[in-house]
Order: sequence, then structure tokens, then C-alpha cells
Amino acid sequence: MNYATFNADGDCLTISSHPPGVEVPRGLQPAEIWQDEDGDVVMRQPAEIDLPATIDIGETLLVEVPARCRLFADGEPVNGTALSWGSAGDHLIELRGACIFRAVLRVVDYAAARADEYPSLADQLDAIWKGGADMEQMRDRIMGVKALYPKP
Repeated sequence: MNYATFNADGDCLTISSHPPGVEVPRGLQPAEIWQDEDGDVVMRQPAEIDLPATIDIGETLLVEVPARCRLFADGEPVNGTALSWGSAGDHLIELRGACIFRAVLRVVDYAAARADEYPSLADQLDAIWKGGADMEQMRDRIMGVKALYPKP
């Protein structure tokens, strides 16, 4: 028999062969178990949530959190089920508690990336004025930028 210690949220901190702690079977890893509000030790179950690979800055993502689980973003508990960021980057999304889930969500600023790549407004207006092949080439350039930086 081994002994596990838990934090106030029920997350297993350590497992050792010596007390103090709650008795648990040998061979378990801390990430595999959780202590519920009644003090019972339960095996965590893998969870799947519908999470896109990317979202845009300022977009709100609502996450369906299973019962007896908590939502964390970048290691911090989330109050509620809504996620949103004001800057681009990669963010770790986790479910903890009776279930376990980890994924990286990329927050992108496609509008800023596109703006840096688009031809100048003067060049765009010039192509429209000239029409014909110039306008088609400008359209193709703009569509290429849109394809390179798609909306999430």
C-alpha cells in the first residue's frame, strides 16, 4: 500500500510508501487519481471536449465542462466556462478533477497578419482604376494573403 497527499482541490500532490496520507494501491501516478469532496479517492477518466485548434484574439470560446471537473487555462482556474484572450499566443487548456484533459489552444491575430501582407491601398486603387489583368492580379494577391492567414 502507498500513501497519497492531496491539495484542497483534490489534486494528488505526492504518492509515497510512507504515511502520512490516504492509502492508495501501489503503482498509481499522482495524475491518475483525484480526491472528491467526500474524501474518496477516484481514478480520473480521460475527457474529450470540442476545442478548436485556433481562435482569434477577442473571440470567446465556451467550453462544456463535465460534472466534477474544473476548467484551467495556463495553469489558473477559470471562473465559469468562457475563454477569451487579448493577445496572440499558445495557451494550455486543462480539465482537472474527476476527469483529465490537456490541449494547446492557439490564439491568433489574423487581421494584423493580413494587414502586414496586403498591398497598399494606393496600389489596390491603382489596380482597380486600370482594371483588366491588373485588377485580376491584385485580386489574386489579396486572396493569397487571405489563404495564408485564414479566419479561425
